[in-house]
Amino acid sequence: MLIGRFSLAALAVVVFSQFALPSCALAQDAGAAEEKTVQFSETTEGDALTARDIAYLVSPLISLVGVGIIVFFTRKSDVSEQWLKINEAEANYLQNKLDKFYGPDPAP
Repeated sequence: MLIGRFSLAALAVVVFSQFALPSCALAQDAGAAEEKTVQFSETTEGDALTARDIAYLVSPLISLVGVGIIVFFTRKSDVSEQWLKINEAEANYLQNKLDKFYGPDPAP
């Protein structure tokens, strides 16, 4: 079960990072074009973020969001499994209590 969760988390990171990779490649092409046009611009390099900078900031965030979604649903699954175990233990306790009071159910 634990290995399945880790492999699911790794798969999610790979899938979400695949969405980020094309934006990085696009930003590199745009960044190269921006570098050529910066020579004619009067703004300094530190004043504005380029498309490459934004892509490099967004791509890890996309992966982190994917991992966060996996962690959220894994935690939710763990909590529901714990509640199922608690309910089963309570049902067994009540059944044992009834069996001691009334006797076991007769076989049909």
